[in-house]
Amino acid sequence: MVRSEGVGGWGLVLVVAVVAALFSMLSQPQRGSSSPAPGVLPSAPPSASAAASTPPSSATPVVPSGPPPISLNATQSALLQTSGFVSAIQICHVTTDHRTTLDISLILRNDTQVTELLEELSPALPLGGLKDRGVVVRSGTCASPFGKPAKAAGQVLPSNTTVLITLHLGLPKTCPQPLPVNLDVTVSIDGNIRAEQLPLYPDLGSFTFTTCHPTT
Repeated sequence: MVRSEGVGGWGLVLVVAVVAALFSMLSQPQRGSSSPAPGVLPSAPPSASAAASTPPSSATPVVPSGPPPISLNATQSALLQTSGFVSAIQICHVTTDHRTTLDISLILRNDTQVTELLEELSPALPLGGLKDRGVVVRSGTCASPFGKPAKAAGQVLPSNTTVLITLHLGLPKTCPQPLPVNLDVTVSIDGNIRAEQLPLYPDLGSFTFTTCHPTT
């Protein structure tokens, strides 16, 4: 009698242990499940996050623009020049008595896009020898001058217009053939003075003077 009660007690303990094990297995989540825990949002895959933060390789880079270019008017542009205010577009036929006087004429043009005021015209004589007897201006061309000769100072020269210039020079008593002749031009642009030297003749060797003995 006592032995049967002992076997029954152990059987009851075994049944309770089996039931507890089954309950524990059923209460645990199944392995391999991809469902996230309640209240936790699924995170994006690492590759998707990197792709979203990396700009496409074909995108054009944004280059910061510099300050806008400065727009200059015609007068400001002309005043920035270092030369090219006027030019001698034609040198006329020289007139001389071959002994005491020499006149050199040329067509002077305003090469800028603004009006110039002639301030001074004078012969540039690097080696001296010749005498300055005045410079005059008038209208017309080398072949057809017209108008009364006038002083150069104060003459208005609009853009790209021309004026006929004549240098009156006195010849020396000796042969003037090696003497160069240039022209100094001083103009005013909007009250600003600009100067330029124009080459006329590197020497007077192409002309005949009575003081020059012919070479044999």
